[in-house]
Amino acid sequence: MYKILLLGLLLSFGYVHPIIKLPYGNVSSIRIDDIVWFALFLYWLIRHKPISAIKNAEISMSIIMYVIFCGFSLLSSFIFIDDAVITMPLVYGTFFYAKLIQYFSIYYMVSSVIWSDKDILLFMRVLFFMGIMVSFLGILQHVGVINLRYDPTIPQNSRHVTSTLSFNYAHLGVFQLVISLFTLSLFHEAKNILSKLFYSSALMLFLYVLFLSGSRAAFLGTVVALCIFFIYSDQKKYLLGMMSVGLLTIFVIGLPEYIVNRLGGGFGAGETGIGRMNSWKNFPDYFNASEFFNVLFGVGFMRFKFSAISYFHSTAGHNNFLNAYVETGIFGFFSFCYVIFSIFQKARRRLKDFVSGESRYFRIGYFASFIGLAVTCVSMETFSVVLAFTSFLGFFMFITGVFVGKRQ
Repeated sequence: MYKILLLGLLLSFGYVHPIIKLPYGNVSSIRIDDIVWFALFLYWLIRHKPISAIKNAEISMSIIMYVIFCGFSLLSSFIFIDDAVITMPLVYGTFFYAKLIQYFSIYYMVSSVIWSDKDILLFMRVLFFMGIMVSFLGILQHVGVINLRYDPTIPQNSRHVTSTLSFNYAHLGVFQLVISLFTLSLFHEAKNILSKLFYSSALMLFLYVLFLSGSRAAFLGTVVALCIFFIYSDQKKYLLGMMSVGLLTIFVIGLPEYIVNRLGGGFGAGETGIGRMNSWKNFPDYFNASEFFNVLFGVGFMRFKFSAISYFHSTAGHNNFLNAYVETGIFGFFSFCYVIFSIFQKARRRLKDFVSGESRYFRIGYFASFIGLAVTCVSMETFSVVLAFTSFLGFFMFITGVFVGKRQ
């Protein structure tokens, strides 16, 4: 029963439009996933053993360290306050620090139970259903049948597809990355040719919607993830044939001109590409001008937009690692890297442990998608709890709890 309720939480990540909007920025709100999480969290506290779950989780130490240092960073917001923004950084940071804890708690809630091959197959099918739903609504948004934008600061006629995931196309891009890799896993696990044709057709849909999102970082991350999957695959002929047909299909259908121009100009000067790299060059200036306390603990959790704009000419670093350093300092930066490394290490070890079995390709899909997401972190704040990604960290920690949960 508990696993079924958890899958309900997973489904709630497919629709993150706000139910109650809060006055702390355009992504501060109460959503369906928050309500489902709260009910499940109470159930977990009462019926399960939270302390035991924390002790037995594979990546528990890295998560705890990162949360602690983010807490120290939040305290720095109370110490260093700009006169022009006395209260906003404090309220803003406190709210999203609570969200950070909420999303990491999902990892422990999921890893509290053992996920058998049968459970993982059910999980994959639920995830696949989410992908179909989100992609179908994204197509309808693209052709103008429905309007899914809820942020008044974003033009309603903006061409980037967001579907039901966020006010920003980047969330859809990384979501499609994950869904595409797990669909590839289902393709490999399929026992007959009709099932393989079905999953390969769905994969083409997911990749097409990824293109429509216009997220170049997600596109690059997906290419890397597919290469990783190909290395581990023992069905390389199937995979090459499917991808060739898929690329031909997308070529025949065609992509909107603005998407072609965006992908083609991804590394040109301007707001993104080389333009972002030029802003990263200002990082040493920021580092040298920082107080010693800021070097250790950052300018304050979620305070980048208030404190670093004069150096980077942006309200975000467009780099998850850079953002982690500026906001949480050296300690927070290394603890964030420790989380990333721990997931990589444990996921890779699970691949070696499960050299066969029904869930092996699902584990390959998780590992490859994680590598792809890590690549996107170089160009955007993929694992941030705010900015463009709202609840994506919660969604990803749910998946991580399934594949890198309890110690084996």
